[in-house]
Amino acid sequence: MGWLAFTLGAVLGIILLSRLAIWGLGAWKAQSIARLVVAHLLTYIVAAVGSAYGHADGGPVQWEWGFRAYALPSLLVMAFDIFGLLRAKRGDRAPIPQGSGEVDVPTWFVHVNGQERGPLAITAVKDALAQGTLKPDDWIWRHGMQDWAQIFAIDQFTVAPQDTSVVAETKRPPSNYLIRHWRGQLSLVKSYWLNSFAVAGLLAVPIVIVGAVGFSNYPRLISAIIIFLWPMTLIGQLWLSVGIWRSAERYSSQHPRKYWGGIAKFLTSLAVLSTVTTFVREGLPQIGGYVEIFAEANEKRYVIRPLRNNSELEITGPLDFGLAQDVESILGQHPTIKVIHLHSEGGRLAEAEKLSTYILQRGLNTYVSNSCASACVNVFAAGKERWLAKGAVLGLHKPYFPGLSTVDLESISEETRRFLISRGVTAGFVDRGLSVPHESFWMPTHKELFESGLATAYVAESDVALSGLSKDMATFEEALQNIELYRALSIRHPTEYAAIIDIFKAGYEKGQTIADLRGQTWEIILPLVNKSMPSASDEALMNFYQVMKEEVEAFSRIGTDACDAYLRGNHRGFDFNALPADLQKRDLDATAQLIGSQGTYAGGKIIDQQIEHIFGAFSADAQAAGLSEDEFYQGTQLQLSAAQNCKAMLVFLQSIMALKAADRTLVVRYMSQQIP
Repeated sequence: MGWLAFTLGAVLGIILLSRLAIWGLGAWKAQSIARLVVAHLLTYIVAAVGSAYGHADGGPVQWEWGFRAYALPSLLVMAFDIFGLLRAKRGDRAPIPQGSGEVDVPTWFVHVNGQERGPLAITAVKDALAQGTLKPDDWIWRHGMQDWAQIFAIDQFTVAPQDTSVVAETKRPPSNYLIRHWRGQLSLVKSYWLNSFAVAGLLAVPIVIVGAVGFSNYPRLISAIIIFLWPMTLIGQLWLSVGIWRSAERYSSQHPRKYWGGIAKFLTSLAVLSTVTTFVREGLPQIGGYVEIFAEANEKRYVIRPLRNNSELEITGPLDFGLAQDVESILGQHPTIKVIHLHSEGGRLAEAEKLSTYILQRGLNTYVSNSCASACVNVFAAGKERWLAKGAVLGLHKPYFPGLSTVDLESISEETRRFLISRGVTAGFVDRGLSVPHESFWMPTHKELFESGLATAYVAESDVALSGLSKDMATFEEALQNIELYRALSIRHPTEYAAIIDIFKAGYEKGQTIADLRGQTWEIILPLVNKSMPSASDEALMNFYQVMKEEVEAFSRIGTDACDAYLRGNHRGFDFNALPADLQKRDLDATAQLIGSQGTYAGGKIIDQQIEHIFGAFSADAQAAGLSEDEFYQGTQLQLSAAQNCKAMLVFLQSIMALKAADRTLVVRYMSQQIP
């Protein structure tokens, strides 16, 4: 459909534009095919060059696109004109005779086919009328007449009976104003000035309606109006231009020595060129864009879901028209909502602006667990607190809508810039984001997001519900298979894996927190880890304990209570999301490797005597850390205070990782075999 619409528009544009070149070269008057071809070649070059610059959109000139796109339309119109010229040449009138012998003074001049002929005698004119080479409505003049007149209005000439219908038709023009203009039967003043203002006024009415109604309130209605408006603009320009051209031709015939007819033709040609260029550069893309809006207004592609006993609201999918109204309705029904989850690749800026207003008015927080891009970033910036999950991605680029001029797009970009800066985002960050072409995204790092002020903090797993997942659980399972841990579980322990899927599904539908779901799933996973450790590979054990050491170090910096809860496996006592994103991923990968390598250890059981000398050396490390031997032992058994337990386990794990490879392998194997 897009190609067909463009081709039809291009053909119409070539038809209108080529009339100027044909008129300028006099191709029709001279009945010259060579001139006609040259006129069309010039038209093709002008159209192709204009289109190439029009589609550059601030980038490189699209020469190849312009010349290829207009090749077929130009050939079609040229072939049609050549065919018409050949037919006209075959049926052209015979020369006007110079008289039949009667003696009279040749003082008459006639204007036929755009050419002035004469002087002719009265008998010559009468003979031409009888033979049909002159018509009663052709123009005639002689010295003494104030202006040119049509032949039927001159008393000296009588019209043959067969021509009376022509005379009658000429004397009684149609009463329909539109037809009279089309035929050029109106005065040049009416055709050019009055009708130009009338067409402009009629086209301005729907534009005023669009501005008054508000696009986002009636997207289908406004889209339909704009889709209808563009072809009507072409039709209006065609009707106006043809009428003005014909009226100008008549004016020039009546007033051969006056130049207003030529000026009207020239200005009309410029207007046609401007209209066609604008239609190709802006109209066709806008029609495509509004057709898309019209279609999307019939189907809701977004999902809105209250979470956690109506304290949070998740928005998933494109920011289509109607979304803001639906969100406002839900916020009105549930004033307890305090957090808006955003999972969208963007959409309509008008909807983003409305959503931002509602969020600002209610002082809501915004949160991105997965991805938020384009217009979605504006909504995110409206949040009082703007939270991120560790794996969240934000994408920024220039605003865009098909067919909008560079000036209009720059104006929209400036509005977006002012809004983001007003929300505390640094100007340099905003300028960098809005400099990216709309075909791609700039995805800043979390450090850049926090330093710029766009994001304010990471969110604790216990503070928000799970969100950002696909509503299609089949797609969700496919996403889980991209995570090593869940892929290993699906292979090694399919029953437990199915139970985990059910937990995620039920928890997602209920809007449970990430911490709650993590606790439920790890109640299934931890026994599998303990079961896998005795027979896992040496490499898997090493990686597992290395990650464990780093996590104890991280939680000890966060707080001893969180560290102690982590060591005890109490998921409610620590926030896994507080760990660096890279460490979280390594935790999942190490656990997956452990479960996946279950049964690969072929060695024997490690006895106490093999590791006593190694454990004895740990006492010195404990004393250096300020722990007695008893405190060190009891702390590793988690029998002391949170601070002492954390300190003892940290010394223990650091001491293990500091051993030589052989001793380190021996110790972790011994420890794994002690798990009941």
